[in-house]
Amino acid sequence: MLVASPVFYGAEPFQAPRASLNSDIQEEEGVEEKLNDVLEQLGSKFEEEYRDYDGSDRHYPWQGGGTIKTERAADTLELFDQYYALTQTDYQMTIDRLSRIETADIEELDFDPELVEAFIRVVENFKQIADRVEIILLPKNTEWIKSPPEALARQAEVVRQIEDATGVAVRDFQQIDAITTDMFSDTTHLNRYYGAAAFTAFLAEEYADYLR
Repeated sequence: MLVASPVFYGAEPFQAPRASLNSDIQEEEGVEEKLNDVLEQLGSKFEEEYRDYDGSDRHYPWQGGGTIKTERAADTLELFDQYYALTQTDYQMTIDRLSRIETADIEELDFDPELVEAFIRVVENFKQIADRVEIILLPKNTEWIKSPPEALARQAEVVRQIEDATGVAVRDFQQIDAITTDMFSDTTHLNRYYGAAAFTAFLAEEYADYLR
């Protein structure tokens, strides 16, 4: 099974330069210094906990990418809690939200017809090689990303277009009980040890009958 998820967020190379984003909120004094200290400690913890890692097989971002919670020591997880708190200040989250709006139109959802058609072609390609294709809408950080009714209507229309063109039902997991807004690492992405883990468990249960 392949899962194709229409994601409306920009990745780091496509984000607007922060200098171009205007916010009346200022970062709290000392946050950068505290964050640098936590990152240094996390680096040391990684070296302690993954002594056989040589850097050639996989890249491990310090957010916990490529690792799982049960592999980490209790004091390491406490450091990650500090990291998440320091990277989710009102200033950081406001700037991140403005970046998503500027680069990905994440609230108004004015979909580019060409990109919608391209996504449909991707799904059709997947159908040629997969026993089953699922299209899902990923969890949404509704505390920070708020779409007006007309934007949600545009999204619903695009969903209908995709379903009609591909014959694949789009499953909406944007707001589910398994995911809470404190499980996000920023305004759009689930953090690894809480959000991603919870969503993985949710999907495993949701698709349990097929995966058996």
